[in-house]
Amino acid sequence: MRISFILIAIALGSLTLFSYSTLQSQAESPVETETAMATVVGTLTYSGERDLPEGAIAYITLADVSPLQDSSASILARQTITQPASNPIIFELIYRSGQINPRHLYALQAQITLDGQVIYRSRSAYPVITQGHPNRAEIRAELVD
Repeated sequence: MRISFILIAIALGSLTLFSYSTLQSQAESPVETETAMATVVGTLTYSGERDLPEGAIAYITLADVSPLQDSSASILARQTITQPASNPIIFELIYRSGQINPRHLYALQAQITLDGQVIYRSRSAYPVITQGHPNRAEIRAELVD
């Protein structure tokens, strides 16, 4: 009887340790990291003093622009702002932090369209997130000729 009691106690102790280590490894699993969300925030300022015409749409895009990419830049997040109300336009892009490779280069680009035609565009990419770049940017868009 005493031996049975000791064996049951050992089995329960082992089960508890196994359960704890399983829970611990699940808490640190890549699945959780891959679904964690992060943000890049900033402003998009377009040249000129005038308000945008009715029907204008602003697009801000976060892309992997690493030079060693096998294909064109891969888009991680995009925000569409219909009828932006002010200059500058405030944006917040939400992306999965698990998609970020610290060795890659990520950048923001922006454009404003009207009736499907680009009327303003950022002339350069704005680096963010990795390689010492912040999670914030002030993008400048110029009138497209």
